[in-house]
Amino acid sequence: IPIIACDCLLVTKQAILRKEELSEGSHEILMNVLVVKDAMSKFSGAHVVPVKGLGEDRYAAEKVRRDVAWLGHSRVILKSDNEPAIVAVTKEVLKSLKVEVIDQAASAAPPAYDSKANGSVENAVRLVQGLLRTLKVCLERRIHQRIPAEHAIMPWLVHHTAWLLTVRSRSHDG
Repeated sequence: IPIIACDCLLVTKQAILRKEELSEGSHEILMNVLVVKDAMSKFSGAHVVPVKGLGEDRYAAEKVRRDVAWLGHSRVILKSDNEPAIVAVTKEVLKSLKVEVIDQAASAAPPAYDSKANGSVENAVRLVQGLLRTLKVCLERRIHQRIPAEHAIMPWLVHHTAWLLTVRSRSHDG
């Protein structure tokens, strides 16, 4: 059964950070990025969401639901860390998937304090973080202009980063 995992990445004025790298009150968060990883197909998705968690309009849950529906699996397991905001998103996605698209859907949460249990999505977050920085710096050098983190191109660049990680990845056999 395919395991689809979710986690967050935060964009501040100074840097692009994983939630573990964010110290309390030191940075103003400009963008919340929801990273989705399918371990079976190696699909990576990244979406700028208005709030970390479910939100009033359930935007984050709808983005994950669309990703899962696009993948075309008939059975899935949605996995997240034990962070309440992400757990709320996965629960909402499960509700909508069971009604609309998927025959069987279940959720899974790794054991507390087990860093290796959610490894595929943690690796995807690191890859999105690194490639997003690289693409932003490359674009800034080409146009000879600094791009602020709150610029309108940033949500597109986040989505493009995940798309590149999906279509340009190589497996162990080349």
